[in-house]
Amino acid sequence: MKPQEKHARKKAARRRPSAVRQPIGSEVGAPFRALFENAFDAVFVVDSEYKVLFYSPSVKGVLGYAPEELIGENSFELVHPDDVKKVSKTHQAVVKSGGRSPRVEFRLRHKNGSWRTVEGIAQNLLHHPSVKGVVVNFHDITERKQTEELLQRAEEKYRKAFGSSPDSITISHLRTGRFLDVNNGFERLTGYSRKEVIGKSVFEIKMWKDRGQRAELEKILSKGRPVRDFEGEFVIKGGAIRTALISAEIIELEGEPFMLGIVRDITDRKRMEEQLRRTSEQLRRDHEELAEKNIALKHILEHMEEDRTAHQHKISARVEKLFTPIIKKLKRSGGYLKQKDINALERELEHVIEEGFDPLESGLSKLTPRESHICELIKGGLTSKEIAADLGISLQTVHKHRNLIRRKLKLGNTDINLITYLRSR
Repeated sequence: MKPQEKHARKKAARRRPSAVRQPIGSEVGAPFRALFENAFDAVFVVDSEYKVLFYSPSVKGVLGYAPEELIGENSFELVHPDDVKKVSKTHQAVVKSGGRSPRVEFRLRHKNGSWRTVEGIAQNLLHHPSVKGVVVNFHDITERKQTEELLQRAEEKYRKAFGSSPDSITISHLRTGRFLDVNNGFERLTGYSRKEVIGKSVFEIKMWKDRGQRAELEKILSKGRPVRDFEGEFVIKGGAIRTALISAEIIELEGEPFMLGIVRDITDRKRMEEQLRRTSEQLRRDHEELAEKNIALKHILEHMEEDRTAHQHKISARVEKLFTPIIKKLKRSGGYLKQKDINALERELEHVIEEGFDPLESGLSKLTPRESHICELIKGGLTSKEIAADLGISLQTVHKHRNLIRRKLKLGNTDINLITYLRSR
């Protein structure tokens, strides 16, 4: 058995049986007794010294004490120590004024030792001959207070999340667009301070670049559907345009529809995506152009190979045409040739030799040592900028050398890629 229960039983044992009904008087009759005993709220009747004279059966439902268990007790023994001063002050004021107290919240000890939060009103009926006490009506609000505390903690968490979110979060009237609240993310995104926009609408500030987007957003929400990642454009303070993704839902406040909107700035991301798209498109075009040039180069190289083969056949035919008659003459003359035949042979040999040179080898032989070096670097895959740095010359000088090389190799007026041509030989 708990100490407070033992204490209560000892007190009850010392009481006179007449103490139960005596304070309110046997002459009260049914009306007062029925009023107290059938009251929905719990009822205490205490005297000016806080002693319990009577309490209604409904007290058991709130505090767990059976009828008569607390009769004669000091009611303040049930009051939480932190609330004693407040309750005492209220009681004294009621006794002094002879009137009624405002509603007061305080805590009372349950029979099981827990604390219950109650809300009560005290009425001075000390002057009433049938009561002669202060009547305290109270009801249990413990669950309500716990719920309020939970809601308060939840609201504090919401306010922290609302305020600290890097995204812009706003609460605005669905139809008028009037701002009820905005967070720090909104201020960072738009450049407007909270003070500048609260009470004003998005239309007054001219925040939407296209009001049709706002109308479309409102239309979706009005159908009871949430909005996710709706892309829109906003005009921020100063006139700059920002692109953002909007997610929104309707919340009801005082019977009015409001939009809870979360806006994420994607301007930089969109700019990077556009830059990437353009770069990809340029690379695609460059690839197609390079492929076309490579096809053209392939055809040119095939023609060159055909020309080389034809040239070789032509040289072979000329050599055969040149030497066959000479050999016959030598055989007939016993190894002697006239001077004019020797001169003709010399001329023909020079002509054959000239035609027999590889055009590339012929062109390369005309290059300066610096140009030959640059050709080797080009074949190695170096860019003009890298060649300039390697040789310690200007980029403009490298470009001049490349142009000279192309002319000497007879590539000046063609689309042939120099590095591809050099590597193919």
